[in-house]
Amino acid sequence: MISVKQELGKEFVMAIKSNRLACPAELMGTEQEEFKDISSLAWSEDYTQQVRLNGVPFDVLLTKKVFKNEDGSMGELYLACSELSLDFGQIDALYQRRWNIECHHKSAKSNLNYSKCQASSPMVQQNHCIMVLYAFFLLEKISRKTGDNHFALKHRLYKAALTAAWKKLGKYKCFSENEDVTCNTQITFNVAA
Repeated sequence: MISVKQELGKEFVMAIKSNRLACPAELMGTEQEEFKDISSLAWSEDYTQQVRLNGVPFDVLLTKKVFKNEDGSMGELYLACSELSLDFGQIDALYQRRWNIECHHKSAKSNLNYSKCQASSPMVQQNHCIMVLYAFFLLEKISRKTGDNHFALKHRLYKAALTAAWKKLGKYKCFSENEDVTCNTQITFNVAA
């Protein structure tokens, strides 16, 4: 936080843990100054409060967002924002944009092997990045048409590829359905002492 705000001169919106210590800004410098867990501060819905986080030399706005998980349980998300002029809706909208970027990175890494380029040449690495971005846009286009997410599309593509491979293998008639297929290959390991 400190490096983003002071060294880079940028503002931020980020999630923080509920046990992070904070003191309301109006109590700073008074006898009532006391740092408490942010979960124990007074909260109301769609509310922001200006606080000083323990160890941070400037004030931030804190918001608490309550949401329902897929399993029906309730979750809480605390957001810290360095821009003091924003309201709850603006902070939430900024965080949602950030979350969409996180989903993009996860899909690019998991589904498109973005992080698995083993090339040492800068040109080949650049080409790999460009092809991953192109593949992401194609995947996103298909995702919007079908309504499936990237992971479901990847699963469907793998399933279709495996089905096609088994059909191709069946054309070779290597073995009959009643035949017991066993592997007679011996595997040996050479362990250096």
